Amino acid sequence: MRSTWVKRTPRYKVGDWVTTDWSPARRVWQITEYRGPLSHDGMPMYRLRHTSEWGVDETESREDWLEPYTGPVPAAAAAGG
Repeated sequence: MRSTWVKRTPRYKVGDWVTTDWSPARRVWQITEYRGPLSHDGMPMYRLRHTSEWGVDETESREDWLEPYTGPVPAAAAAGG
């Protein structure tokens, strides 16, 4: 049986702020790149950056693992990391 691939319109754009709950504390990430529909089922993928007082973390995520963030810009990110 072939998997079904569905074309999806990206929900987020570069510069948007999103949250994840991958760790015990929710983290706020900024989308730095739209990677396209790279998952096996055509789900859009994004490159993310999290800036804190400890430095910068980068990762990639499926769109369905992200939630929009509407709070204030994190202080470390606003200061440039």
